[in-house]
Amino acid sequence: MAPEEKAPEEPTPSSAEQSAAAQSEAGQSEIERPPQLPPSVRIIRGGRDWLWRKRRELVLGALAVALGWWLVTGVTTVDSGESAALLRFGAVVDDALGPGLHLVLPRGLDRVERFATAGVQRTDVEGDFTPKLSLVTADENLIHVSLSVQFRVHRLGQYLYSTEGPEELLQQTVRAGLTEVLATKTVDDVLTVAKAEVQSEVRRLAQQRLDAYEAGVTVVAVSLQSVEPPFEAAGAFRAVSDARAEAARWVNEAEALSARQLRLTRGQAQQLVEEASAAADSRVEEARGAGERFEQLLSRHRVSPRQVEVELWTEALPRVLSKPRLVLLPPGSRSVDWNLLPPEEKQNKAPVLMPTPRPAGGHDDF
Repeated sequence: MAPEEKAPEEPTPSSAEQSAAAQSEAGQSEIERPPQLPPSVRIIRGGRDWLWRKRRELVLGALAVALGWWLVTGVTTVDSGESAALLRFGAVVDDALGPGLHLVLPRGLDRVERFATAGVQRTDVEGDFTPKLSLVTADENLIHVSLSVQFRVHRLGQYLYSTEGPEELLQQTVRAGLTEVLATKTVDDVLTVAKAEVQSEVRRLAQQRLDAYEAGVTVVAVSLQSVEPPFEAAGAFRAVSDARAEAARWVNEAEALSARQLRLTRGQAQQLVEEASAAADSRVEEARGAGERFEQLLSRHRVSPRQVEVELWTEALPRVLSKPRLVLLPPGSRSVDWNLLPPEEKQNKAPVLMPTPRPAGGHDDF
């Protein structure tokens, strides 16, 4: 029996032929319908088209927002007693903005730093480990000092940005000046009479150095709150201080007494001068009056001398006889028995008018 003959098999297409056929079919489908874009591309193109259609409204809105932001953040106020520094992109443009309204660029471009500059600021200068400074004087004595400084900011830009720590710089500068000044003073002067001088000198030195540093600070006053010796020597210093205070008190009392005595003496001298002047004027007036009376009497005596002599005797006798006490003695007696007189007369022993013999042939002139 003869074997059956197999029908010839059709050749199977290869993978390359299949991919080519698929691409030809896809090309025919793309020609037939438009291509599909990715969603992201479609969103971007849609947004672009919307922005183009709304460009006028968007521009006006952006301008309105920018204007509103500028009005909100670009108008700044500086209160009374304050000063402000204007910074633009971080650089100081103006450090002397006074009180009132100011128009600046919006926030992010300009920045305003405010600071109270009208009032006087105060800071204390302390030691490294204690609130008080331990310093050495010219005579090598140790003292403890507490110090405060009053200052005012006059250039805000320099105060804020010229130094890293302006208040610390001020404290260190004052501390250095105090150390330098105390090195020229004795401890007795610092504790007693030289405090005002030390304060003034420290303020001057600190101001010179702060101006050189361009710190923008004016030192108003430097005050020594307390100046004390070490605890171990406090008793001795206190005794010395008490002795000096006692000496000063005695000196003040002596000066006050001297001033009182001087005023009293000057008053007495002035009184004596016035009394002497008045007495001299009185004597002059009396002499002038006596001279005038003598001239009148002399003119009368030239006219009637006997009558003038009688008047003079008549005026003189009462004045003369009123002063002595008269004791009448019998004729021929030359002494007085004092025992016969009263006790008060014995004690006084008044003068006695002794009788004198009348000259022979004498006669009275009256």
